[in-house]
Amino acid sequence: MTTLTLDQLKNAFKQSEGSDNLPNNYYPFWKMKDGESATIRFLPDANPDNPLGFMIEKLMHTLEINGENKSVPCLKTYEEDCPICKISSEYYKKEDKVNGKKYWRKKQYITQALIIEDPLPADDVTKETHEGKVRFITLGYQIYNVIKEAFESGELDEIPYSFNGGCDFIIKKS
Repeated sequence: MTTLTLDQLKNAFKQSEGSDNLPNNYYPFWKMKDGESATIRFLPDANPDNPLGFMIEKLMHTLEINGENKSVPCLKTYEEDCPICKISSEYYKKEDKVNGKKYWRKKQYITQALIIEDPLPADDVTKETHEGKVRFITLGYQIYNVIKEAFESGELDEIPYSFNGGCDFIIKKS
């Protein structure tokens, strides 16, 4: 077992201050400036039984804990009864839509992608960009719907993550 000194631990926690608390294997495309775009290539999920092929659904609740907003996983993700969803439903039944919405789960999708073109500046410390690296990407409602509509409209005539003939996806901030 490696033993760290108190100074090493203090330094590690100090370095995390002010960060967005995302692991460095996520691609923060939302930090692009207006008009910039990133080009990515989705990668297949390692689970061949995944019905979405290249993304997984993530259900989260946002709760205020000790004065800070925290995201916690919804137990429905694991096919279990979720007490937070139950509370949200109770509020909706009482026609309290404000609190019902406050506690309702938010749906996101997570996918892995190869970052082909990255407009973000290089990291201050490492001087590296995300370009040429595989990163996780969190897709919200808007981007998910763009992908969904591309499938429904027939615009996609190839599996997007196919190594032979797939397609790139461009995320443009406007």
